[in-house]
Amino acid sequence: MKIMNSKKAFTHTPSFSVRKSVDILHPKGKNFLLRVINTKKLGVTLLCKGGFTLIELLVTISIITFLMSFVMASLSSARNKAIDSNMKTSLSSMRSQAAIYYDGASSYVGLCANQSIQAALISAASSTNTNIQINALGDSSHVTCNATTTGWAIQTPLKTNSNQFFCVDSNGTAVVTEQVFGSGNDVACGAGVASGVESQMASAGIVADDVTAGTLIWSNPSRIVSSNDSYANTTAGSPGNTHYLKATNFGFNIPAGSTINGILIEIEKSFIEAVDTIAHDNEVKIVKSDGIIGVVNKALAGNWTITDAYYPYGASSDLWGETWSASDINDIDFGVVLSGYRSGCNLLVDHIRVTVYYTTH
Repeated sequence: MKIMNSKKAFTHTPSFSVRKSVDILHPKGKNFLLRVINTKKLGVTLLCKGGFTLIELLVTISIITFLMSFVMASLSSARNKAIDSNMKTSLSSMRSQAAIYYDGASSYVGLCANQSIQAALISAASSTNTNIQINALGDSSHVTCNATTTGWAIQTPLKTNSNQFFCVDSNGTAVVTEQVFGSGNDVACGAGVASGVESQMASAGIVADDVTAGTLIWSNPSRIVSSNDSYANTTAGSPGNTHYLKATNFGFNIPAGSTINGILIEIEKSFIEAVDTIAHDNEVKIVKSDGIIGVVNKALAGNWTITDAYYPYGASSDLWGETWSASDINDIDFGVVLSGYRSGCNLLVDHIRVTVYYTTH
């Protein structure tokens, strides 16, 4: 490297083979020449009379820092896409291994502990910095493998989107989904997410006991803002329908002008079993931005379970019989109500979460 100015000259000559050089003139027309020589080693010849000012140095450093951050972000995105692609290929190949296992055991029970399956699970967990769990509720912190006598399913969070999962199951499904396994016996993948569709998931900020339905009171309604084994509950007593457990203020931030494609509501619930008791849905309805409760009732048939499980209502293409705008979803009054029925037992609700699917324009 050689540096010359009007007072002194310093010379250092590195050893390299010249491949190509580029001369850059000073933008203000000063007697300045920056010559970058592209070699296996880096050589720079700098000739100037006026030198750099402090501001010029700071601006140059800022530009280089910005460009480097952009490049690193692009590399990180490409790396995450490659991880997801490899993981999808690996998990999709498990069907043949599962078929071999079933041929020998006549059941899928124990499949998740099989050596070949475990190797693929460990690889997926390592790629996504998560842990492995077997026969459990799905979540974004685990690669989950569930297996029963007649079926199996595996899902893993994606590196490119922490709200989405890649899922494969014994029904031949291989899909990107935002529905996690609702219980340890759930061996079917959720509905797939259409290409180009984005989503946001949120929990309620305001929860209340609403007397416009039923007669039984919900105690501790504010406890359902997260899944933490702390419950909104009814107390034992006469049979009947509960008030609405009303959850609103989800804090969505859907971009203005977006098309709303569907709404998925998931309610984590259970009941305390007693002799000859029944616990089931009475009403599950959407709450619109004007606070009015919707007409469509998506109450599910069948008893609640005695262990916590998420129950899905709606889907990525289900609008609950309503027309929606982004501002409707973002409104503080948007939400959901649940009314249950019980015959003498206690009803428990641990968490309500809502996922909204939308397309930006």
